[in-house]
Amino acid sequence: MSKEVFQMLQSISHPQLEIQLILQCAPLLAGLKISNLLITRKEYEEDVLEIFADTGIAVYKLYENEEKMTLFLYQEENFSDYMISEKARHFLHWMGYEPDKPEKIVEHFASRYRHYMQGGRDFPHEMGLLLGYPTADVYGFVIHRGKNFLYSGYWKVYDDLPETLERFQAFDRAKEKMIRMVSAGAGIRQILRMNHYRIDQETAI
Repeated sequence: MSKEVFQMLQSISHPQLEIQLILQCAPLLAGLKISNLLITRKEYEEDVLEIFADTGIAVYKLYENEEKMTLFLYQEENFSDYMISEKARHFLHWMGYEPDKPEKIVEHFASRYRHYMQGGRDFPHEMGLLLGYPTADVYGFVIHRGKNFLYSGYWKVYDDLPETLERFQAFDRAKEKMIRMVSAGAGIRQILRMNHYRIDQETAI
């Protein structure tokens, strides 16, 4: 992030939730990624649901404690297409899933994620797949136990580094662009509409 954009971020007076969404979920908001995790305060749950109402982005609560919650945000249509792809189905079978409906996959993952967050020993490595990481990188992470990677950025890279670095750069550009837009007064739903998410023009804010 450039010094100019960082200073711009520091001076933004938008609601804290919108800043968190940009910092954690810019690739999803820009349509560059099928999903993201959002970790935020519990009291923001209704606000998140309102922001993403009728956008094609689903919101699923994975876990919460006394103060915070972890939400899984995903493009319903593109996520479903990815989950039924041959590579994704093969990985899910390998991880012990019986992939049928994408929403069932999310439910199963949520159960495993909650178990881990409550003290379970086995981390649900399928998280990488649900977050849209390349299957080769997810396999590589599991097989190498998170070591021997080529590069570590938005995720640990084990294959096709040049292409993945281009994706990371696109994610960074999207984040900086959104910080500039919010600094100029744009809201998250305006950003979504500009990135071709389906929002009723009468309800957009």
